[in-house]
Amino acid sequence: MIFTFSFFTLYLSYCFKNTTFIPHEFTLNKVNILKAVLPFIIIIHHLSFEVPQTIISDFRFTGPYVVGLFFFMSGYGLEYQYNQHKVQIRRLPDRLKKIFIPFILPTIFYLVLVYHFYNKPFHYLATGGFIDAQLLLPYTWFITILVGIYICYYLTRNLFRNNNYFLLFLFIFFTLFALVIRNSHNSHLYTSNYAFIVGIAMKQNEKKCLEIASYKKIYAISFIVLGLISVSYIEQKPLFKGFGVIGVPFYVVAFITLFTRITALKKNKLIKFFSSISYEMYLFQGVTILIITKIGIENIYLLITSVLCLNILLSFIAYKITSSALSLWNKK
Repeated sequence: MIFTFSFFTLYLSYCFKNTTFIPHEFTLNKVNILKAVLPFIIIIHHLSFEVPQTIISDFRFTGPYVVGLFFFMSGYGLEYQYNQHKVQIRRLPDRLKKIFIPFILPTIFYLVLVYHFYNKPFHYLATGGFIDAQLLLPYTWFITILVGIYICYYLTRNLFRNNNYFLLFLFIFFTLFALVIRNSHNSHLYTSNYAFIVGIAMKQNEKKCLEIASYKKIYAISFIVLGLISVSYIEQKPLFKGFGVIGVPFYVVAFITLFTRITALKKNKLIKFFSSISYEMYLFQGVTILIITKIGIENIYLLITSVLCLNILLSFIAYKITSSALSLWNKK
């Protein structure tokens, strides 16, 4: 948490000195920056559990916050589509198709690897995966939750024409879900969900939010909030059980407030490339971590580099294959 905060601080300092703040909408180009960067953080986060007490141990508690930012983007994006009159139940299958078709290649890859390394029956993997809300692939619980949120959004958004009533409905729904599973070991299934509401609320009040974000006092307060939440994990544990439920929404609000200062980087080919394969990078992280850790690389820097490089390679190949498959599907 401290490392990511420090890096973000340096980048913000650069942006603060080299840009003039002009409030405008949270553009697609800015979303692409997050889509390009967040997969790297979440992969290192999960790798930190495989190699504890190393330089990447600081990433151990970044997971819920990265997922929170991803949920924020999802909420913002869905509300944007709602304003464009594109949120209709008949469009839901197309949305789900884009989520599940990319699953096919990494799932086959992972099942073959696990059977080879551990000789575990496929039905055991399937049972264990679904109990933990994983869609066969490791680290995919957040996609399970996101699919549930998408279905809920599509089924109910047009029933609540009043924005405030819809936000209240989602808050009650997420809270009831958290209360139902609060005693299980799967607290991560609800920790980041409120960030989805934050994304919707920002889109509904975008101009006002960006105007408020332009005030230097708000900017300073956001920086302090982000710093305090990051530093609170200095002992590699949360302040108290359930802290993330409170911390994630505040972290997301503070982060996005500061993020409004960042330049969009419209023509950056690297950002465009990584944002295009970001979903595949999430899906392939279990595969690449399993392969590389089995090789037994001891140097932590070489380990990180190997995991990321293999992940990028497999993700790019899968992206190309999946894109071709979807194109053929859409032509039918």
